[in-house]
Amino acid sequence: GLLLAQLLVVMAHVVQHHDRAARPREVREAPQRVERLGRVVQDARREEVATAFAPLPILESPLAEDEIRGTSALADHGAALFGTRDPAARLGEGAGLCFGREGEGGWLRVPMIGRSAADLDVARIDDELVIGIAGRRRRIALPSGLASLEVERVAMEDASLVVSFAPDAAAPA
Repeated sequence: GLLLAQLLVVMAHVVQHHDRAARPREVREAPQRVERLGRVVQDARREEVATAFAPLPILESPLAEDEIRGTSALADHGAALFGTRDPAARLGEGAGLCFGREGEGGWLRVPMIGRSAADLDVARIDDELVIGIAGRRRRIALPSGLASLEVERVAMEDASLVVSFAPDAAAPA
C-alpha cells in the first residue's frame, strides 16, 4: 500500500509538472485556436445584428462574471452598456408599424431596411401576420379589421415591407 501511494504521488508530480514544450504543438495551441474561432463567430453575429437592425445603434453588454445582483451592480452594468449615452434617450428615430384601411381592404407597412421582397416569407395565420426572414420569424398581431382579410400583395416600397389585405374573393358575400 505504501509503495503504491508513493508511486501515485510521483506520477501525479510528473503529470503536473510535465514540460509543456514536450506536448505536441496542436495541443499547446488549441486554446488560442478556440479563442480565435470564438471571436470569428462573435464578429459574424455582430455583423448580422448590425445589418438586421440598421440604422439603429447597437449597444453591447459586457459579459458579466456572475449574475448581476443589486442596484450597485446594475448601475455599473448600465454605465458599461450606455457609456456616455443617456439611458432614457431614444436610440433612433424612424417609423414603426403603420396600419391603414382602403375600402374593404387595408395595408400594413413595416420598416425593412436592406431587404427585398424575395428575402421574406409572409403569411397570415389566424389573427397574426408572420414574416420570415433568414430563418427567423416575426409575428405581428393584426387589428380586427385586417385579421379577417387575406394577404393580397407583398411588396417593398421605400425601405418598407407593404402588405395589402383584401376580402377573400372565394368567400360568399
